[in-house]
Amino acid sequence: MKMEPLRIWVRNLETKADIRKRILSLRLEQPQEEQNKRSQEIQKRILNNKHFCTSEWIFLYMAYKAEVQTEMLLEQALKMGKRVALPKVEDTTMDFYEIRSKIEVQPGYFGILEPITSDKVKAGQGFMAVPGVAFSKDGYRLGYGKGFYDRYLARFPGIYSCGLAFSCQMLENLPVQKHDRKLDEVVYV
Repeated sequence: MKMEPLRIWVRNLETKADIRKRILSLRLEQPQEEQNKRSQEIQKRILNNKHFCTSEWIFLYMAYKAEVQTEMLLEQALKMGKRVALPKVEDTTMDFYEIRSKIEVQPGYFGILEPITSDKVKAGQGFMAVPGVAFSKDGYRLGYGKGFYDRYLARFPGIYSCGLAFSCQMLENLPVQKHDRKLDEVVYV
């Protein structure tokens, strides 16, 4: 079931903060049942993504504030024998740490589940599922404003980056700055 993105344009002079507020509100208004259904569909698409299937390393996130869920991806990647990593934030830096089980997490930065392992990943190749508040059709994303993913992807440009989004998060365009990293793909329903 492919849903077309809402034809939402960034309004003239709308700031990133304005866009965040507007899209977060839209995302939170979705009924939980609809979020779950769409998350499942997005994850099924990712499981068939050639970059996901051929990568040794899978970089995931743990969903926060009605983001697209990733638990199915985590479970399947581990079953497939892939090396799985989750992000951990310390001060102003985000790094990924390898996990071998979905129970190797605890609440961390802003209460988001983070890995409890100390196995920092140094791999510069793999498939990364990237969260965000809003995404543009040309592959840019708007996060929560801390720049963690932009800085990480700048450090490891060999990672295939894939945004996961609900259709209400898809915009025609976004304000882009020099440090913003373009994603390789955005999968949405």
